[in-house]
Amino acid sequence: MPYAQRAQANALSQLGPNLSLWPVGRFPIACHPSSPPSPSSSSSSTSTSALTFIFKSHVLAGCPRLAKDGPVEAYAFLTKEELAERVLDEDGDEGASWWKTVDGLLNEY
Repeated sequence: MPYAQRAQANALSQLGPNLSLWPVGRFPIACHPSSPPSPSSSSSSTSTSALTFIFKSHVLAGCPRLAKDGPVEAYAFLTKEELAERVLDEDGDEGASWWKTVDGLLNEY
């Protein structure tokens, strides 16, 4: 399954099938290290750290319906500023690293 289809299937599995998503492209717009690099790892190109690929999609219609036993506990539709406040306040260094990756990807409105 292509990455874009896998990303959409993953989003729908966590947010429910009643959400209509429109993928903007077939390729990731960014990637972010899934875990911080260990101090002993070198910065060479042969490093094998895991990456989270970020795909852009638009919500066209619907409302997320979260599974009671799923990995997502809650959802919110947030502006860029509201998202920054939550990420930087709640997630510490990991949130700051994630925000550095996605800050330029989000619309100002």
